Amino acid sequence: MTKVRDNIKNRPPTYKAFFENSPDLCYMVNPKGIILDCNKRALEVLGYTKNEIVGKPLLTTVYPPEYQEKVTNLFNKWKKEGTLRDEELVIRTKSGQLIDVVLDVAAVRDDKGNIQYSTSIQKIITDQKKTKEKIINEKKKAQYYLDVAHVIIVEIDETGIVKQINKAGCNLLGYKKDEIIGKSWFDGFLPKRIRADVKELS
Repeated sequence: MTKVRDNIKNRPPTYKAFFENSPDLCYMVNPKGIILDCNKRALEVLGYTKNEIVGKPLLTTVYPPEYQEKVTNLFNKWKKEGTLRDEELVIRTKSGQLIDVVLDVAAVRDDKGNIQYSTSIQKIITDQKKTKEKIINEKKKAQYYLDVAHVIIVEIDETGIVKQINKAGCNLLGYKKDEIIGKSWFDGFLPKRIRADVKELS
């Protein structure tokens, strides 16, 4: 343990500056899961002092109970493979607030290839996740109104290819949605006698 701590203290100045001033939460954790160090941003977000968090187990200190199985599996994967990328997780602050993050982890090894500690970065994505959920909900709402309408509502691109159609449209035409989307609206679903007029209006 002393050797690992000495190696951390002797990190190059540029790395120390990056670690301490990163806008993301940064940690160094040993293979037993104990926090060896963390940056100012981690302390600020989590609400701990360095004395309160260094020396504590990462998994139970930073992650909520419902994520313990997932983070334990990820920690074991890191010890086996030495890296984790783009893992979406939730961390818990000292006050109990839950925050969505994306986790990236690398391994620092000794001359024999043994893992000494991890360098972990958690990027907060709470706002992005809320925006994504809002867009998904808006799309679901729009689809609902399309489906409850009793007239054909169809979206076509500039070439006349069907991009979207509502449930009433499928029922009235007698096709399944996947039999309509991607096909030509003018040539595939309109009577020949009105195709030219509709194309001209479009």
